[in-house]
Amino acid sequence: MDTILARCFIDERGRQPQCCDARARARGEDPAEFRAKTREHNQSHLPVRGQTKVVGHAVRVVFIYRAMADLAVETSDGALKRACETLWDDIASKRTWVTGGYGRLR
Repeated sequence: MDTILARCFIDERGRQPQCCDARARARGEDPAEFRAKTREHNQSHLPVRGQTKVVGHAVRVVFIYRAMADLAVETSDGALKRACETLWDDIASKRTWVTGGYGRLR
């Protein structure tokens, strides 16, 4: 894994102002009118180290959390490791169904 690029993606996630907002404005679109209607959908509502609850699209959640865990191990990033542990506790105790599936609870 290219840790420099991975760290860039992880560190930028949820940072304000979001780069996708600038691109939307450049196209003449309102950033608030995007399809998902909430930044939780793609876990960009908060910086990843500040997230404490698993929210959003279940498949996207796995992708970002896997990247976070890999990066935490490869770089010995304690704050990122703690964020992963907090999110794991939330998904394991509140978001996993009896069947072993997981998803957002409303």
